[in-house]
Amino acid sequence: MKPEMLNRLRHGNPDDFAPPEVPSWRWRLLLPGISLGFLAAATALYTWAHPIYMSILTPLMLRPGATPFFDFEFLLTNAVCWRRGVNVYISNPCDAMNRPMDYSPLWLRMDFLAVDRSWSIWFGLALAMLFCFSLAFLVPRARWRDQLVIGLASISSVSLYALERGNNDIIMFVLAVAAGVILARPTALRLAGYGLLLTGSLLKFYPAAALIVVARERLKICMGLAVVSAAVILGFVSLYHGELLVALKNIPRGGYFWDTIGARQLPGGIGTVLQPILVQVVGAGSYSGLAASRSLIYLTALTLMVSLCGFVVWVTRSGEYGGYIAGLPARYATLFQIGAALIVGIFFTGESVSYRAIMLLLVLPALILLDSSKVCRSLRLLSRSTVIIILLVMFRLVPIGVLVNYDLNINNSAIAALIWIGFEVAWWWIVTVLLALLICSLMESQAWREARLLLK
Repeated sequence: MKPEMLNRLRHGNPDDFAPPEVPSWRWRLLLPGISLGFLAAATALYTWAHPIYMSILTPLMLRPGATPFFDFEFLLTNAVCWRRGVNVYISNPCDAMNRPMDYSPLWLRMDFLAVDRSWSIWFGLALAMLFCFSLAFLVPRARWRDQLVIGLASISSVSLYALERGNNDIIMFVLAVAAGVILARPTALRLAGYGLLLTGSLLKFYPAAALIVVARERLKICMGLAVVSAAVILGFVSLYHGELLVALKNIPRGGYFWDTIGARQLPGGIGTVLQPILVQVVGAGSYSGLAASRSLIYLTALTLMVSLCGFVVWVTRSGEYGGYIAGLPARYATLFQIGAALIVGIFFTGESVSYRAIMLLLVLPALILLDSSKVCRSLRLLSRSTVIIILLVMFRLVPIGVLVNYDLNINNSAIAALIWIGFEVAWWWIVTVLLALLICSLMESQAWREARLLLK
């Protein structure tokens, strides 16, 4: 074999990376059909065999609620009390736990939500069904391995957590999928896709990060969409700034070791988790000062950020990864940009409950497609390893549940502490890879190319 042919097989060439065939609707509807079957079975078990329902769900998501769709019930009770003249930002007597409002003021203006809390069952089931149907747009190829990866992610701990609670992050996920599908269509329809992302931004704030996909348009259109989006968001903030400030203060803080994700978790908690490791592995001793060590926190944070920036620079300077991402089918490239932007935004802008990791489903199709023999070896291995790590973190609540059953935690067990560190490092890996590949894809965008020409 000629050296140039061997080199192409080993390293790949973006020009050879042809989009795969779009799977038939029969194939794409297989996973939604299976998911709806699971949903029907779960509904039947909850209704007629509740102990079995709890015994199945508890190991998967750690602590199922006393009643399903508990978070959506929260939206209904807030709307009911608001219509009665109660300031739900201070107190919500309509809610079983008296949870004050910590969402967008727009939810309170949705009169159709001001119904009896029992309606949360029907709203929750409708959300779960929408989630199941959305999976039809995420299977990139007619291969059983692709079905398996997306299927596992859809029944993972974080997915079940969001579905069982009926959390409105399911709505954000469905809006993101719909936007990704629409943005792969002609120009006139794409405006509706940006409208969906903007709507999500006004309802839950963090989806604003996904508006970075406007860079895929021509520079003038990109700038116009950016100006309109910024004006709408600024107008919204100006109109409801008082309520928004109170709502943000009401957002609960879970600490470093709750079922939360965020950039602050590993630096903030590393001192605490090192204590049982040092005591049980190194030997007896007093390490009480570690938990409060500011130097350790700063050193850990600096190490993580330097590693992230170094990796991003290395990937973006390679110059070839962006070509492969640009060669993806438009739907999966757009879904990847939306999902990567959301995950990076979620990770760095605060503390999020782990069910928000459901947005990782959006990036899986692109990563699966990049794990191809026609892709350069480094990107192929990077994509494959990231898919595996994503599946691991999406099932994070399972090992936590096992540790809880044996009364092991980061204060008394080196194993629990090492598992916590492992999952936090895994999250940094995922975010670092997604950020690097997102920047690569944006550097191939139409707006970026036109901007570079103007700056020359």
